[in-house]
Amino acid sequence: MAAFPTYVKLGLGSSLEPEQGWSDSISEAGTLHSIQKHSAQYYDITAVWPGTTGQLFNDISVLYLAGPRTTFTDFSYYLSSPSLVLSVKFLEPPRIIANHGGDKYDVRIRLRGWVA
Repeated sequence: MAAFPTYVKLGLGSSLEPEQGWSDSISEAGTLHSIQKHSAQYYDITAVWPGTTGQLFNDISVLYLAGPRTTFTDFSYYLSSPSLVLSVKFLEPPRIIANHGGDKYDVRIRLRGWVA
């Protein structure tokens, strides 16, 4: 496991949503059946990095291409206090969502994370 890069601060539009840990169904008799999907709490993370340079975008893209299913440690989600330190995996490739010119971009990364 490698540490997730921390050279860019999270910006507006970033989010951390807890995943539903249970699957519920109702039988024909009307009985509720619940199945626990996993024992730990998982999160769907959208990280927006504002003002990223083209070089930093290329670096994170290379990191994704080298191991799209690699587990990274030490991802700090700190929009709220206290910060939450998670292990994460990529859900999709990094994407440029805005081009500000002058080699400045807003980049969005979608991750799945859990408390290590």
